[in-house]
Parts: sequence; C-alpha cells; structure tokens
Amino acid sequence: MAFHSACQQGRTDICAWLKEKGSSDLINVPDTRGKSPLFWSVFYNRIDTALWMIAHGADPCIITADQHATIFAAACQYCTPNFVAELASRVPGHIALTDASDLSPMNYALLGNKVPTMKLLVLLGVPIRRQDFPSSIPGFVAFDLLEPRNELRAWVEEEVDVYTVFTTLVLGCGVHHCDAKQKQTKRRHSMAGATTCPLAALRR
Repeated sequence: MAFHSACQQGRTDICAWLKEKGSSDLINVPDTRGKSPLFWSVFYNRIDTALWMIAHGADPCIITADQHATIFAAACQYCTPNFVAELASRVPGHIALTDASDLSPMNYALLGNKVPTMKLLVLLGVPIRRQDFPSSIPGFVAFDLLEPRNELRAWVEEEVDVYTVFTTLVLGCGVHHCDAKQKQTKRRHSMAGATTCPLAALRR
C-alpha cells in the first residue's frame, strides 16, 4: 500500500505524486490492520505529511478496526501539542474517546510522557479520570508514569490556586465589570471547573 508506506516514512513528495497519478481514492483506505495512511503518519510523528494528507482529503475521524483506536489518541502519544491542538479542532468528539482497552487520549499522552499535551487536554475540558493515571501498566515501570503525573498535578494545583486568589480579589473589591480580566482568566476558570474533584486522581 503506497500511501501507507509513504506516510510512515514522511515522504510527502510521494504522497503528492500518488495523488497526481490519480490515486486520491486510496487516501483513506485502511491496511490489513485497519489503520489508514494518516494514522501511520501520526504514529511515526510525520507531522508535515499528516498535515498534507488532511489538506488533501485524509479523514482524521477514521477509527481503526483492530483496537477502535483514534488518530487523535496516537497524536497525543507521539506528536507535538500544536499538532494535537490542530487535530482537536477537527475531531472534537475524539478528545476523550476511549479505545477497546479503555485507554483515553489522556492515557496515551501519559504513556508518551507528553506533559504539555496533558495540560492541553485539561484546558480543552477533558476530565481527569483516575484510570488515566494508573500506578503501573505492562511494559512501563512505575517511575515512568509517576513523574509526568506529578508534574501535571503540580501545574493543575498552581493554576487553580491562581484563579482562586484572583477571584477572591475581584469579588472582595466589588469589581463587576472586568471583561479584560475575565478573558485573561477564562483558561484557569474552565480548568478549575474540570478538575475540582478529579484532582484526587493525581494524588495517589
């Protein structure tokens, strides 16, 4: 399968050549494992190729047939936060979708030690589930999972504390018209609401 091979290797030029030769109808065809060419470009962190594929008809909503895995979850484990944010805008229904093993995009970001991506997911409103931060996973030592979990916990607690202090000051001063300040703290506000109870999941 030419598109699959080109995407795995990051050969955007070959993808373009295949399209010019009339193979556009194959751009979303899965391989024997049920994975699309776009999935493989994301899996191997070939971001330029992935963006080209999306711009030329590749469907980021395709879910693999074997593990019910999403392209978005693979991006959370292997790609940059900027690409994850771009993909999230195209597949909003996938940002918390679990696969056949009940692994979520947050879980995959943890496995990839992608703390910036974990923070992004929180800001996008993804809830922090206890099962997304297990003490151990086959193939990973406990330390591999503990370090990114603790880093995320420290960040969440700091952001929530800053929002709480600011809210107290605003309300205490009787300020009712502070649109500019509200915009500046909108990010912290949404995160505070999303993590009030689930913070316990990070404190084990």
